[in-house]
Amino acid sequence: MENNKAPTKKIIIKYGVLFGIIQVTYSIIRYLTGYTVSVSGNLFLIPIELSIHIGMVSYGIHSFKLSNNHFLKLGQALKVGFSIALIGAGIQILWDIFFLKVMSPETMYQLINLNDQFNDRTAISEPIERDSIMSRENNLLLLRTLITLVGNSTLGFLISLIAGSIMMKKKRATNHK
Repeated sequence: MENNKAPTKKIIIKYGVLFGIIQVTYSIIRYLTGYTVSVSGNLFLIPIELSIHIGMVSYGIHSFKLSNNHFLKLGQALKVGFSIALIGAGIQILWDIFFLKVMSPETMYQLINLNDQFNDRTAISEPIERDSIMSRENNLLLLRTLITLVGNSTLGFLISLIAGSIMMKKKRATNHK
């Protein structure tokens, strides 16, 4: 059992970090192409995001299976896939905070204005107290963090469940006489 822990941890970290890097790269591409704030283009982007998620979690589970002599239990698949999704979400959350606070604060204001349009509030362009702006920025970051964390966790769990069920192969019990 102890032999199983080192490869598991190594695979989870390797594919979780790789997943996070791919998500950050994808976010940069979205920013450069103008799809960071766009609502109309998001439906086109959902299949791309979903395929990245499915591919990374499934490939991480498959790598674990290969390193485990082609054996995989559903619990192991859930552990590996869910952990990969959590690490990827953590990296993406850190990137979002850095991006919106440091690199492109104007994007944060565009997102706040977009949110205000959906909620029939006045736009940020009107004079608002500094505390209110800071509060809205923090609320936006908190909301994005929660959506990323819950969304990636749920999706990671579901993908792990499906991929683990497909790839599952248990060791046969040997009878010793």
